[in-house]
Amino acid sequence: MSTVVQTELDRLRALEARIRVLLDRGADITWTELRDAYGGAKERP
Repeated sequence: MSTVVQTELDRLRALEARIRVLLDRGADITWTELRDAYGGAKERP
């Protein structure tokens, strides 16, 4: 697996972990918060 792909996977796993913590605490997460946490994606997946 390429370094770029591995780096992106690591980044996504870290984001998933942060989201799970927030959800476990009962937080509401908006699309804007997800976008900003991931680095500013322009479109919804």
